[in-house]
Amino acid sequence: KNEREKLNSDLDILEEKNEALKQKLEQRGEDFKQDIIEFNDDAKEKEQSFEREFNHDMDELGTALKDIFKNNVE
Repeated sequence: KNEREKLNSDLDILEEKNEALKQKLEQRGEDFKQDIIEFNDDAKEKEQSFEREFNHDMDELGTALKDIFKNNVE
């Protein structure tokens, strides 16, 4: 029972992170649409920076999901 509660808690945290990433991606999409009219070097740098940060966040989320199930099996 305690293990189930811990897993549910961990899953809730990961779902919150996933939702935050979705919102971040939506906002970036809107920002990108506004910047595309004046797509200059600054906008390109912002886009590249966002992509690096977003990919890093997604990698962390994937690792955390794997760890939840790995810890449950052990």
